[in-house]
Amino acid sequence: MKSAKRKIFAKQIALNALGVLIFILSVVGVLYKEAFCPGFLLLLIFQMIMTYFRATKIHDFCLFSARMMLGLLFVFSGFVKGVDPVGTQYKMEDYFIAFGTDWALPYALLLSYLMNMLEFSVGVFLVFKIRFRRVLFVVGAMMLFFTLTTLNDAIYNPVPDCGCFGDAVKLSNWQTFYKNLVLDFLWLVLWFNRKRVKTSLSVKVQTIFAGLLMFIVLLLEQYNVRHLPWIDFRDWKIGKDMILRNPQPVRYYLTYKNKITGETKEYLSPDYPYNDSAWLAQWEYVDKRVEDPNVRLHDVMITDQNGDDITDMIINATDTTLFIAMPEINEQAAEVFRALVPEVRNVAGSVRVVLLSADAEEKIEDLLQGDTSGIEYYYADDIALKAMVRSNPGFVLLRQGIVKGKWHYHDFSAGEVQKAVAAP
Repeated sequence: MKSAKRKIFAKQIALNALGVLIFILSVVGVLYKEAFCPGFLLLLIFQMIMTYFRATKIHDFCLFSARMMLGLLFVFSGFVKGVDPVGTQYKMEDYFIAFGTDWALPYALLLSYLMNMLEFSVGVFLVFKIRFRRVLFVVGAMMLFFTLTTLNDAIYNPVPDCGCFGDAVKLSNWQTFYKNLVLDFLWLVLWFNRKRVKTSLSVKVQTIFAGLLMFIVLLLEQYNVRHLPWIDFRDWKIGKDMILRNPQPVRYYLTYKNKITGETKEYLSPDYPYNDSAWLAQWEYVDKRVEDPNVRLHDVMITDQNGDDITDMIINATDTTLFIAMPEINEQAAEVFRALVPEVRNVAGSVRVVLLSADAEEKIEDLLQGDTSGIEYYYADDIALKAMVRSNPGFVLLRQGIVKGKWHYHDFSAGEVQKAVAAP
């Protein structure tokens, strides 16, 4: 009898170890499989099928690990989006436009609040076993929606980046879908073992805790909207150097095709016989490939009134520059700007002031009411300006290429700018 029990125990340990190994392979695969991979997809499906047949025999430690991993991942996802609800709003607007539901655009910020709060809260509830069975049902509904949505994204690519981890972690659409299948596996483990998860807290205490947490998360999101995100995951964060100090040479590869044989050859420019007339008579240009080893520091391209790219001239200037980012000059943004003009003009003598907008010149001149003294204005893409600072208008101080300060319009003042200018 003891020998039989040992064999059963050893078999259970082996099966649990196999499940853990497959799970680890799945997590590693998510990090590397950026495109469709049939073999990896079959591995994930096999993982879930195995869960269906073996879930109730999963070891307590594996059950605990599944609960903690799923909960903490939801906490992380809700947190990185909750610190920047406006960024999640923009991503939702991309989805509404892609799916032709423009009528939902006015509700994007509200939905951002609710989704971020829900993701963070259910993650905490899973970790601390708060109303566990009901929360697990909610998580299952969320995962079904997320899995189907990301499958559609992976196949049809309506939005290049789903934004599931905000700006903190970027995944391809296929990686996001694979990631959701891994989370589905964790959810299945918990669902089939939901009766094994116990808590000593009363229902009343759990309900009060849940309500308070959700209320606090909503308040913190509101703070991040009315000011700037606590943590900045984007390009123009304070302290970042926006100048590429030691640029590496860009390589240009030219492809030529032989007119007679159809053979193609690729040459690193200018290492090809462009001075040989006999060679040029036999070969014709087909394509060009560019290899730029330099890291892209930002996506803002600044153009002047003639349409010329002056980005480097502005960013690399030795002046201390105060950027005013106005992606859209609407009625509210114009009213806020005009109220802050006295503060702007107070610093215009000590720093260079540059207004950037995606709107037409007529709108900008109307905004400035014909008085451009001390304020230069140029053009930039509205999406890049929204990523630059989460405020319209928003303010960014650049000194010798380094971001020294950022302000929401609620927090902007000449005194704040002068403090940032004086800081080492």
